[in-house]
Amino acid sequence: MKQGGIASIIFDWSEALWDNWAPLEHEWRDEYNIYVKRGEESFIRGYNNAKKKVRIVRGSDSTDYAILVSLHNFDRYWFGRCRHKVWATISVKEVATSSIICVYEVEEFEGGRDFLKEDSYVKMMFEFGEEIAER
Repeated sequence: MKQGGIASIIFDWSEALWDNWAPLEHEWRDEYNIYVKRGEESFIRGYNNAKKKVRIVRGSDSTDYAILVSLHNFDRYWFGRCRHKVWATISVKEVATSSIICVYEVEEFEGGRDFLKEDSYVKMMFEFGEEIAER
């Protein structure tokens, strides 16, 4: 992705767990769809904020790269303020050749320090997007 371009993104929430045991729907309940939407939007904003050569867009048929973010696990803890953690795998495919050009295994990225748990989660996803963009 050194030469720049446009990337599409897909988030795979199908195997995501809370604290390695419960489906996210169980933890987030009625707010599940809100958390998913806000998390995806924050990740994209964070990525685009940090990466200037490759931009993530949604809804475009002509992209240079396809990014798959497979989310595996989430957790949070309190240390003065709420912080969230995420475990994930990010795969990047070059669309023209259909070849996987990189795979990142993310073991316990943490961030999003805030007093409110939803704001902590959204901030963590933004910071996660920034972190991936810098790799």
